[in-house]
Amino acid sequence: MNVKPEKINLSQEFLDDPKKSLCELAKDYDCDLGFLVADDHVGFFKKQDDGWVFPGDLGTILTAGQFSHIQQVYVFGKTAQIQVWRSAINTFNASLIRESPSGPVEEGWVAMETIDEIYYLWGDAQDGFSTPGFTRLQEENRGFTVEVPLPVALNHQVGLRVRQYIQGDADGQLFIAFSRLTGLTEIS
Repeated sequence: MNVKPEKINLSQEFLDDPKKSLCELAKDYDCDLGFLVADDHVGFFKKQDDGWVFPGDLGTILTAGQFSHIQQVYVFGKTAQIQVWRSAINTFNASLIRESPSGPVEEGWVAMETIDEIYYLWGDAQDGFSTPGFTRLQEENRGFTVEVPLPVALNHQVGLRVRQYIQGDADGQLFIAFSRLTGLTEIS
């Protein structure tokens, strides 16, 4: 697999309208899912038409004036991931990891082996309130609840798909150079 990690320069537009800015970036790199980590929220969201769909009040965090609560935002799809993280109050950095099929390696791209993994999310699918297009997962013993943008059968679990990019150093030792989110999947 050929992979290209790069820095993204965020404009003032990101601070003015984070949802719109992320939507435009997602369109450029064919990303349709997102994951948000804030001071007091964690959750998934999805792209629909020309905007984002959020469960509950999660979307209010990605509005001007509320973005100071954002720790990290991931927007991802099958071939790319955009990561935005807060480095200081009202200061954000962003990176892009994208891939193309194996073949001739163009300038700026690196050929790497990959490992695809699935990480189980806490909780089982539950009946009850969910935002349309989302399934509520709950882990009863710990009180953890999250909604995922995916239809999931009752009592099934959900896995987060992660791709690891393997690189070797000068001594021939292999290490994980990059990781990126690629999707969600139902696990029976």
